[in-house]
Amino acid sequence: MVACYLLVVAGAMGAQAHWSKADNSKLRTTAFQAVARTPMSRRAGVENATLYCTCSAGLMEKVYPDYAVVNAVTTKEPQSPVLHRAFEIFDFCYRRAFRR
Repeated sequence: MVACYLLVVAGAMGAQAHWSKADNSKLRTTAFQAVARTPMSRRAGVENATLYCTCSAGLMEKVYPDYAVVNAVTTKEPQSPVLHRAFEIFDFCYRRAFRR
């Protein structure tokens, strides 16, 4: 259910989304470092970790077109709805990449 909602929201907002290459790269690097430490990633390999990072960065950019706002909220407000939605996106992408 959450995955369907995320995809609908991402599709609706996709036309206006744009992050800089540096912002996109920063999220992909952070996501890759986080997922590379998980046991599932070590067993499944780099290809699945890359799929996770691509999915996470793509959905985050579509749902939250302004990287600076997302970055500020997620680092300063640990209980923010933006951060909770980000965790839903990361969970969706993790399950998709590692088929759990």
